[in-house]
Amino acid sequence: MEGRVVYEIMERAWPEIANDESMPGYIQEYGRICVDTPKVLVSRTRTDAGFNTSVVGGVDAIDKLAGVRAATDGDIGVGGATLATQLLAAGHGPHYLQPDLASTGCMPPTATTSSG
Repeated sequence: MEGRVVYEIMERAWPEIANDESMPGYIQEYGRICVDTPKVLVSRTRTDAGFNTSVVGGVDAIDKLAGVRAATDGDIGVGGATLATQLLAAGHGPHYLQPDLASTGCMPPTATTSSG
């Protein structure tokens, strides 16, 4: 689930990353995953979105997300600090937020290695 600002940045990036043959294969695959994975856009101004995205809007958008949570098994990631802050303020945080609560959307992984 993402706020409008993060979604509007990433909606251009996902297909470009997925189709950019100059990118390593794992980055392209991550772009395809981001295009194909079901998403929820939370916005007061947008009414439609592509890339397997549902839009939840209106002044009561944060409260409407309870229905999304109830209909979803597993974790729900939150992209965008504004959305995460609104969820926390409404008392919904523990039901939605993962450690990456202030992420900037579905970003490609970096090619780092860990030593432990």
